[in-house]
Amino acid sequence: MSPYLPALPVLAPLAVIAIVVLLVRLHRRTELTLPRAIVVIVGCVYTAGLVGHTLFPIPLAPESDPPEWSVWINLVPFTDLLDDPSGLLLNALLFAPLGFLMPLVRRITSIWQVLLHGLLASLAIEIAQFVADLAVGLRRVADIDDLIANTVGALIGYGLFLLLTRHRGLRRIAERSSLVPSARASGRAGAAQ
Repeated sequence: MSPYLPALPVLAPLAVIAIVVLLVRLHRRTELTLPRAIVVIVGCVYTAGLVGHTLFPIPLAPESDPPEWSVWINLVPFTDLLDDPSGLLLNALLFAPLGFLMPLVRRITSIWQVLLHGLLASLAIEIAQFVADLAVGLRRVADIDDLIANTVGALIGYGLFLLLTRHRGLRRIAERSSLVPSARASGRAGAAQ
């Protein structure tokens, strides 16, 4: 059995660097506030956790006798649903924070954008898992079920964000926490010029 590269010594320093860079950037633009700092920290820690959960630990040496590539990919939806229905739920829960954070870090104007961003983020993970399987024997399956559940999870997180921000007080907190200038604020700035 080959040695593995654990997630914590790699991802913790990267998350700290990303947090510092983003906070300094907000400070230089005089946009650093406590709510925005919290969004930056939560977003970076979540991203590190997501990458750690889906791509680590990484074997440091390739397998001497790897199985066929087809072992590491499943393109037929819901074949394992009866064996392990909790897998779909757990994947949806894993991506729900992404959908919740999306409108705070990107200009999201429709559910289709959330669908596209969730799908692309999940697809990137599944492709990375497949490539790592081929390269070093990560032993993860690039699974269409994960792609579907992750995308649905992002939509659920976004739906929760929309539901909570219907309340005026929570909407104001979200506006203060957003890393993206609101359309109203940018429209006023454009009109003033």
